[in-house]
Amino acid sequence: MTSPDVPTAAEPALPPPRRRAIAITAAVAMAAVAAGVLIGRTPLTAEPMPVKTQRGPDGLIDVRITRKASAMIVQQALHAAGLRATVVAQPVSPSLIGTWQGGDDLYANAVLRIDPDDRSHAVLPPTKLPMTVYVGRRAQRGERYYASVSPFCRGESLYRTGAEDLRPAVALGVMQDHGFAPRWQIIHTTAVLPGRTTRTAMESATPPDGVIADVVQTSATDLVVFVAPPDDFAATSRTIGERC
Repeated sequence: MTSPDVPTAAEPALPPPRRRAIAITAAVAMAAVAAGVLIGRTPLTAEPMPVKTQRGPDGLIDVRITRKASAMIVQQALHAAGLRATVVAQPVSPSLIGTWQGGDDLYANAVLRIDPDDRSHAVLPPTKLPMTVYVGRRAQRGERYYASVSPFCRGESLYRTGAEDLRPAVALGVMQDHGFAPRWQIIHTTAVLPGRTTRTAMESATPPDGVIADVVQTSATDLVVFVAPPDDFAATSRTIGERC
């Protein structure tokens, strides 16, 4: 008399193939549902394009860039618009990041028409001649640059600090709190002819007494502060707000 076959420990019983297929299908479906729940809970938002180009009915090419637009991205957009432009990034002060900085010669500067009220916007004619233009990028710590705007302008490091109205010795602390190491220049006015004067600036190791007439930012950490003597009316004509 023979006994029925019984699975041993070395030979575990396997579920029927159909049951295994159903189990796998259910697992895939649950994973898909879970993924859908996660996506649904995390709304996807589209970021603005770093460069926008548009050709107007007059043939002019309207180009607008953002702070995230690298020189390579801007150059690719200009090439796609039919322009033979080389785009170079140069270090600038904070408020000028992602703005047009002009061209490298008279032709490029004449062709690149920068909007004076919005330097992220420029218009170019559909020229086939090669040109090199510049866009602003963030300066590395200690990297030198010349700022075309005052550090007291909107978007700059000393905006609304009020340091420009303080005595230089007090303004020094405000500037240091914002990461700057200022250098001081004292302005001297000399009469050369009746009704004509000349102005010179001499370096001062310490903050001189007087009125802050202008400040030039030369890097992310360096400032040159021009101070006029308080009793010199001609020298105290301030130019701080003229470069914003």
